[in-house]
Parts: sequence; structure tokens; C-alpha cells
Amino acid sequence: MVGSDGEVSRVVGTLTDVTEAKNAEERLLHDSVHDNLTGLPNRKLFIDRLTAVANFAKTMPNLRPTLMVIDLDRFKQVNDSVGIAVGDSILLTLARRLTRILKPQDTLARLAGDQFGLILLSEQDSAKITAFAETIRKTIRAPIAFNDREIFLTASIGLALSDRRRSCRKKSSRTPSLRCITPSASAATASTSTSRRCGRARPTG
Repeated sequence: MVGSDGEVSRVVGTLTDVTEAKNAEERLLHDSVHDNLTGLPNRKLFIDRLTAVANFAKTMPNLRPTLMVIDLDRFKQVNDSVGIAVGDSILLTLARRLTRILKPQDTLARLAGDQFGLILLSEQDSAKITAFAETIRKTIRAPIAFNDREIFLTASIGLALSDRRRSCRKKSSRTPSLRCITPSASAATASTSTSRRCGRARPTG
């Protein structure tokens, strides 16, 4: 309001707290690119990050990302045996175990019900990458306690080194595709074969 002398003597206005709306918007954005169960990036965010890493690798010769796809063996049988709720708890436990062995620059995502994807940037040497795949297998293999039982899981791990992905991408679109790598990829023969010899997912009593 302006006084008789022409000076502003009072200002009238309203304030609206939009914190709750902003928080809700951020939650919706987070949930749209993360798995509701594990909190890991979902397939969409994983592909986005894979695309970004592939573009960075074109201009950074020292950056040699490795892509892994981890398929839990016969996990449906575990769900059928102990129930979906317990199966979800097992997946959450497994996601936390895998996250603990990763470095901050690596990305672990849940691609599907019993399938995980990993973009590995923390290891560049092929021998160390293969050894890390074995560490993943052992992490998955460690028993998970459920009441008075122990549940053992195994997984098939597909692994593609950066040079392999380049040759694969030449045959596909410009956007990296998970079709370029499957759990039967020969680059992970040692890790995958060892996993298969140890048997399939099974609850024990």
C-alpha cells in the first residue's frame, strides 16, 4: 500500500508451502526409474546409463566399461516353494549383498523379476573382471536363512568386455541393447560354467 507521501508503507501478500508437492514430485520421478522392491535402478535407467557410458567411452580411451547380465537359476521354483513374499525378501537380500561388493562408479539394476544388470567401471583388467564375476557368483551362492531353512541360489552370468560390445553395437542400433549380451556369452565361460556345476537354486530343509 502507498501512503499519502507516495512511499510504500505496507506490502500485502500470500505464501504457499509447496514442500509437500515438491517432495511428491521428486518421489514420482524417483519411482519412475527405480525398482519398487529393491530400490535399484530399473531397466529404463540402466539403459540410459549404459548409453551415457558408451558415449563417454568413445571420447575416453581409458574408459572400458564391462556389461554383465545376471540371471538367477530357476528362481520360480523358489517362489513356488516358499511363497512370493519370501521370494521378494530373498531378492532384496541378494540386491543388498551385491551392492556391498560394488564401487560407487558401478551401476547395479534390476532388469526383470529374477534378472539383474551390472555396468562395471571400477575394474579394467580382464583377469580382474573375470575374478569379480566369480565374486558375484560366490555372493549369490552364499546361503540365505529362512526360518529353520537355508536357501541356496545360483546364477548364470553373461559378461561382455568393452571391445566386444563395440563389435556388437556395429550390428545393432546406435543405442546399446541388452540383446548384445546373454548369460551364455562366451566371455564369462569360466564363471558361468562354475555356477552351473554347483547346481540350481534350491531351498533346503
